[in-house]
Amino acid sequence: MNVNRVSGRVTLWVDVVNSPTLSPEQNELIMRRLSTHTGKDRVLRVVSQQTCSQAENCELAMEHFVELLRDAAKQIPIKKKSRLPKGRNSAAWRKKTSAAS
Repeated sequence: MNVNRVSGRVTLWVDVVNSPTLSPEQNELIMRRLSTHTGKDRVLRVVSQQTCSQAENCELAMEHFVELLRDAAKQIPIKKKSRLPKGRNSAAWRKKTSAAS
């Protein structure tokens, strides 16, 4: 069983840093978020050995690579500090809430 799995294993190597399609900001963001998938040479590595077929593993590795890039390049929205509505900032509201306590 192990011989078949190893023979069907596919490793996809992608040099994201030298990719002409990505901006320097995108490169830095992707490399920071996918640091666990890169080595010292800063090349992205995706491995697939789910099936015995090398063709199927190649497709799975490509799909996984696309998902990784999509998730890594996604901008995370900046959280804004919540505020009280305008009417609740008044002295009457503070007096009412302190009396209830």
